[in-house]
Amino acid sequence: MSISDVKDLVQMFGVFGIGAIIGAGFLFFILKSYLPSYFSEKAKNLATKEDIGEITSEVEQVKSGYAEMLEEVRSNHQLRLASIEREKLLKKEVYLNSVEALIKYQGALGVMANLDIPNQIIADSFSENAAQITKITLVGTEETVKNLTNFTGEVGAAYMSLFLERGVLMNRKGHIEFLETCRKKHNDEIERCLTIMKNMNLDGIVEEGAWERINRAFENESKYRDQVTSEIDANWAVQNEEHFKFTKRCMSEFFRVNDLTPHILLSVRKELDLELDESEYLKIHADSLEKGRIVFETFMSNLQTIA
Repeated sequence: MSISDVKDLVQMFGVFGIGAIIGAGFLFFILKSYLPSYFSEKAKNLATKEDIGEITSEVEQVKSGYAEMLEEVRSNHQLRLASIEREKLLKKEVYLNSVEALIKYQGALGVMANLDIPNQIIADSFSENAAQITKITLVGTEETVKNLTNFTGEVGAAYMSLFLERGVLMNRKGHIEFLETCRKKHNDEIERCLTIMKNMNLDGIVEEGAWERINRAFENESKYRDQVTSEIDANWAVQNEEHFKFTKRCMSEFFRVNDLTPHILLSVRKELDLELDESEYLKIHADSLEKGRIVFETFMSNLQTIA
């Protein structure tokens, strides 16, 4: 308020007398001293309410965002748990289906000693079981895959080495079977010659030429049969000795690789959270394996004595 404004106000109140002038002065003092503070405080209060409103709004936004984030975390956690559970179920399915294949895979080393089983059947079975076992590498942990790779590598190397040795034995076995077929033919011819001789005697045939021909045929067939028999016996002597050694080697390799299986089992059980006393299990497996070795060696020793 300017000086001229004050003068005008005094003049206006002057019309009403001295009392009005004093009242006007008092009113001016009040307005000058109080109203600025009042309006200033009102402005502060208004600003404070606006700030509180903004802060409240921001807090609500934060709370809402936090709730959304918490819900997302909870949802992701549930999805993760469901994923872990599905993974465990898949692992169990693969491992259960692979147990039989694992046994047959290493068992092939022992089965190779049976020369009555063709090579092709053993090879097909070995490949089929290997394919099933390989599925473990898709779901197993690093430890499981490492133990499995070590195991399959040792079995595979032993299998290839034994398969080559088995090939020699199978070839000799095939040759012996061929010789026995030849011997049977010679025996059949010998039997035919004997039948002819018997009939010639019954018919009273005395012609020297006929008897000479049949005797010569009989003697030739007998000579060839004896030669074949001698070759068969020589081959069987070698075959039996080599087969005996091969059988021992097959079982030796089987026992050796079998000693690697506990490590696979333990790592798998660890994956599936299946508790097992590791030291106790390894002791049981070692004792069982040693008993198997003793039983096999005793059997082979008795077999060699009988032979």
